Amino acid sequence: MAQHVEINPDDSAIPFSLGLKALRSASTQKTHKTGTVRIPTSTGKDFIAGEGAEDGANWIDEDGNQTPLVDTDAIDKAVDEISQKADAASANADKAYEEAKKTGQLAVTASKTEYATSTDATATPSDGWSETPPTYVDGQYTWLRITVTYGDGRTELSNPVLMTGPKGTKGEKGDTGDTGTAGAAGVSVTSLTTFWQLATDTPAPPTGAGNPSGWSMTEPTIPDGYDGKLYRTIRTIMSDGTATWTTPDVDSMFAYMARTYKTASGAVTVSNEAKQTAEGNAETIKQVSATANDALSKATTVETNFDGFKTEVSQTYQTKADMSTYSTKSYVDETSKSVALGVVQDYKGADGSGLATKSEVSATKDNIALAVQGTYTGDDDSLKSLQSSLDITRDKVTIAFSNAEAAAGVGTQLSEYQTANDTNVTDLTERLNAEIAARQAYITFGQDSNNPVMEMGAASSTAKMRLTNTQMQFLIGSVIAAYISNDRLNINNADILQTLRIGKYAFVPRSDGHMSLKYVG
Repeated sequence: MAQHVEINPDDSAIPFSLGLKALRSASTQKTHKTGTVRIPTSTGKDFIAGEGAEDGANWIDEDGNQTPLVDTDAIDKAVDEISQKADAASANADKAYEEAKKTGQLAVTASKTEYATSTDATATPSDGWSETPPTYVDGQYTWLRITVTYGDGRTELSNPVLMTGPKGTKGEKGDTGDTGTAGAAGVSVTSLTTFWQLATDTPAPPTGAGNPSGWSMTEPTIPDGYDGKLYRTIRTIMSDGTATWTTPDVDSMFAYMARTYKTASGAVTVSNEAKQTAEGNAETIKQVSATANDALSKATTVETNFDGFKTEVSQTYQTKADMSTYSTKSYVDETSKSVALGVVQDYKGADGSGLATKSEVSATKDNIALAVQGTYTGDDDSLKSLQSSLDITRDKVTIAFSNAEAAAGVGTQLSEYQTANDTNVTDLTERLNAEIAARQAYITFGQDSNNPVMEMGAASSTAKMRLTNTQMQFLIGSVIAAYISNDRLNINNADILQTLRIGKYAFVPRSDGHMSLKYVG
């Protein structure tokens, strides 16, 4: 621990020391009127010196009456004694300061306690030291060491000390203690209420347990052209009736406020509506474009909760001339057990006619369902509502229609398709068999000594050509008249009707019946 030196002067020396200092100051400035010095003493009277003293130095009581200092010698003696005591006190103070300075250098300015664990009660851990006390684990030993920092910057590290021993045996069960006094009644939260306010600057936090003025318990609608912010605060009411409020902050789901852009032909309004509850979030982005002739609105909504999420993208177009509208919408709805997506279109004419269509695909662990439906509004009653669906499970496929006529029509189409397909297959089979038979009449495949052989020629012809892995043969009946193999033509008998050429020379018959060998290049 740090050491400190206390200076405790004698009580009787304090007033005389101060008086001495006053007299010394007065004696060094006696040619100047420096004022009056008044010093309280333990005699019931104060010592006064300077301009305010009648004799230069006097006693003065609490009523302001002054009396002379009767014994001047005693005063001088007392002054000398006080001077000596003051000088001694000053010397003691200087000595105390030096000792304090030295002590400060030796004083402890900081300490750090570290812990480490090991599985051996005799071996000091070399690493793993931390200022966080470890959690007790059976079979491990906890060690402690302390790093001390002194005033002069030096540090000392103590030897590690074993803090825990082996786990002891379970002690005997103690006596049951006395029943304690009943505790104070607990305080719990009874309600949480969210309040909203539109403002350009951060509003002050509400106070009290009542509904604050200027705040709304429902999220306000953002007006067109608004460029401020939406602030939110939450009131917590406790069971004892007290209430606390959170600091107002901008709603986290409020991405941007409603903004309106004006153009020469119309306006585009963009808005973002966000709602956040304990069970989920919902956010909708809208855009409305208006001109002198028509209007177009678009919206995208995303909802998330504990069960899943749902997205929807929609668009509506309306003409101002005949007030006809056309709208489309696509959506995805997904949970942990199913997913569905679809597209919806709706047209409404100025004459009252209309057509609404919907196509949807949904899937679960047991089936996949597809449905297409349409509803017509007009003069043709036969087209009021049409719907077809397809349901696929592990063991069957079910097709359904909204009326028997449509089902019969599809059934007829399927039957006609099956008949046409069977006819096509039969015709193709016959033509293929005829083609195979025709080719087999001129080309046959076989083997000769385990080597593949292909022969070409009519079955009734004696002249054929045979192709093997090593030769191209020309047969007359069963005799090989000639064959080509290893880049050579081998022939048993040859009749050359015109010219026989060998390299750059040729045997050419002459008109007189003889033959010439000519160079032909």
